[in-house]
Amino acid sequence: MKMKLFVVGAAVVMLAAFLTGLPAVSFALTGTEIMTKVHDRENGKSSIVESTMILINDKGQTKQRVVRAVRKEYGDLSKSMIRFLSPADVKGTGFLIWENADRDDDQFLYLPALKQDPRRIASSEKSSRFMGTEFTYEDLENRKVDKDDHKLLREEKLDGKQVYVVESIPKKGSDSQYKKLVSWVRPDIWIPVKIEFYDNRGVLLKVLTVKKFEQIQGIWTTMDSVMDNVQDKKKTQLTLGKVQYNTDIPDEYFTERYLKRD
Repeated sequence: MKMKLFVVGAAVVMLAAFLTGLPAVSFALTGTEIMTKVHDRENGKSSIVESTMILINDKGQTKQRVVRAVRKEYGDLSKSMIRFLSPADVKGTGFLIWENADRDDDQFLYLPALKQDPRRIASSEKSSRFMGTEFTYEDLENRKVDKDDHKLLREEKLDGKQVYVVESIPKKGSDSQYKKLVSWVRPDIWIPVKIEFYDNRGVLLKVLTVKKFEQIQGIWTTMDSVMDNVQDKKKTQLTLGKVQYNTDIPDEYFTERYLKRD
């Protein structure tokens, strides 16, 4: 009996050693499933974030701006408001986003120097730069997963971490300034650590790279990122400072009337 058990045990050890030497079998998700997890990852019911923007031109000259972003969820949708705190030439400028389920998001820009009501950003303007940064108005929208066809291109390692590489192409009739996006997604936190944006000719336009993450109140947060326009050699660096999640935010923050408070 002891001999039989020994033989069985040896066979199990040998089988384990054999299987260990085989290539790992991948049970990858589809591209759509991956981007759905990115879209649906935990962001808290609300947030208040203060951050610094550094605008870098093609000569390496910089401009600094400080902004506060406030967000609140309303069921499956959300509303956001961005306020520029400094420098003086942009202080008080406000930007409001209302996410919609069945159409493009509503966006409103308030420029205090004009002393006019907030201006709605038309769909035709969403490819324009937001306040001189390398982010466009479209980039600031929470794009719905079903607007694009998503394809898992491959799995690889980036900076020592396993990532999914997903190609996203806008569906016919889905407005976008981009021909496609390619995202490098970390499955342990479901955050894209790199995104390539291709213009309407299919040429690489810009690259968003995440430099630093932190877990704040149990929520993985992008703390430092850079949008690098490879065509005009300009960059925008975004560094988060104070971050608060799940705090009480009055609904009035997300109104056009409040946007005019500078």
